[in-house]
Amino acid sequence: MMVWAALSWALAPPIQNYLINTDPESAYIHQSLNNSALQIGIAAGSGIGGVALGYTGSVVSTASIGSGVVIIALICAIFSLSISGSPQKGLNFNNQDD
Repeated sequence: MMVWAALSWALAPPIQNYLINTDPESAYIHQSLNNSALQIGIAAGSGIGGVALGYTGSVVSTASIGSGVVIIALICAIFSLSISGSPQKGLNFNNQDD
């Protein structure tokens, strides 16, 4: 459980770095929206799990419904990366072209 928690929260620094490098002038807004989306996702996941448990009465069904949510999130991530253009080159903290 501790390894899972550490790995899930280890995604935050690379995501924040990507947001800062994408548009440094509005990085604060992007990071706050990213945090808000994270919290909304946690709440939505809890709500979907609760509804699934209420309808089925079994914890076993939450895994299949959760995997459906993960597939939808993966499709959204692929779409987001496809429209964002070329990825940033490395970790560029000075925002200078190499």
